[in-house]
Amino acid sequence: MSKIVFMLCLNAIVCCAVACGSNVSEKVPALAPKAEVEKRSVGKFMESLNELAIDERIARYRALKRDQPNAYNFDEEKELNQYGYSLLFSNKRVEAIKIFTLLVSEFPDNANPYDSLAEAYKQGGDTEKAIANYEKSLRLDPGNSRVKFEIEVLTGALDILDTDWGKEIFQIPLPFAKSMTIVGHEDARFTKGWGSKDSDEFWTYAFAWKIEHEGRVRKELLQENLSLYFEGLMSETKGDLDSTAVTTFNVTGETPKKTSFEGTSSFMDTRLTKARLTLNVKVESRQCAEQGKAVVVFWFSPKAFDHAIWTKLREVQMLSDICSR
Repeated sequence: MSKIVFMLCLNAIVCCAVACGSNVSEKVPALAPKAEVEKRSVGKFMESLNELAIDERIARYRALKRDQPNAYNFDEEKELNQYGYSLLFSNKRVEAIKIFTLLVSEFPDNANPYDSLAEAYKQGGDTEKAIANYEKSLRLDPGNSRVKFEIEVLTGALDILDTDWGKEIFQIPLPFAKSMTIVGHEDARFTKGWGSKDSDEFWTYAFAWKIEHEGRVRKELLQENLSLYFEGLMSETKGDLDSTAVTTFNVTGETPKKTSFEGTSSFMDTRLTKARLTLNVKVESRQCAEQGKAVVVFWFSPKAFDHAIWTKLREVQMLSDICSR
């Protein structure tokens, strides 16, 4: 082909491309993005090993991470965390502690693994290790008020009552009675026979509230919130039963800082008797003016006030330094 003919052909090709508005780059199809391979669940992998001893399961986990680091979602903290809780909820606390310990080693800079490990130790009664891990969690997440509350509970900082009876500490409004109109915390103490229908201690217990409150506590506030307390407590298991509570108090004594009350609280006992229950109640409130708080102690029993159980019950008193705690 002569040079002249070649140049004419080349010009024709260019002119055609311009006239047609074509773009060379548009003629080349873009490469489709490579599909991302979905990683498999390491939590489900661990569940598939449940028949093995816990140490063998952990060894298999480590081998899998070494040999197939990109095949499973090892970078997702929730996988081991959920697996650990499935063991804890199945009363396999020792196994759960080992999984949460593994979780801590895998995510040492995250707050939640220490929180989970602390909860497992708490359920096992190992208060020292529970506090240590809650404190590590709080250092990594200083704004976690729930973890701070757990530390205060375990260290006794929130104790209100002076007794060795079984103890539970709750934040107010309570988880089961969020409509309560007061804010603070509760220290509840139970007799050994609290849940036994054949015992004089049946439904006999004490609890105390330390709440945000200026001035003297009035009976109307106590009546309203104690009714909400029992309605919430019983509605968790009420089924078709009416959980309405009725509480009535009378003032029986007053001093500059304390007020005493007596009365009753009646509600449907959806937990133990499946019948309406009336508890006799004695109450004592104390002002902690410097703190802008009040402490209220309740003593409960279905037995009459002249029954011997009340002698034992009234031995439970608020701590002498409660207004400075």
